[in-house]
Amino acid sequence: MRIVLVINILSLWGVFRVARSCTLTSQYDVSIISNLPPNTPELSMTCWSKDDNLGKHTLAPGQNYSFSFCESAWGTSKFTCHVWWINGKDKTFDVYDSDWDNEPCDKSDHCYWFVQADGIYFANRNPPRRLEIVYPW
Repeated sequence: MRIVLVINILSLWGVFRVARSCTLTSQYDVSIISNLPPNTPELSMTCWSKDDNLGKHTLAPGQNYSFSFCESAWGTSKFTCHVWWINGKDKTFDVYDSDWDNEPCDKSDHCYWFVQADGIYFANRNPPRRLEIVYPW
């Protein structure tokens, strides 16, 4: 009886592990790229969702920070990042939100955010064909 119970628990655990590995939903990748001028101070940043705190990171010009996640089964995934740089340049913005009407990451499942001296730009490929400013400082 106990052996059957243990086998059932392990089977259920395997189902939840499969769901966590994006078998049932899409995987998305997010990259934040410091496209700041050479020889300038590092970009500081932190990213999070309601379930995950991805910690604080610093990026020198030309460096990037990337993370991946599985879309929630309920389609409610949302990741936000806060970036700050010199002279009070500071912005908090969503890098992925499953509620976006025109989902920019659908075509590639990868969101690229480029932080530049005048603001934050979006592209769905790297290198980008064209950059579009989304959040001015």
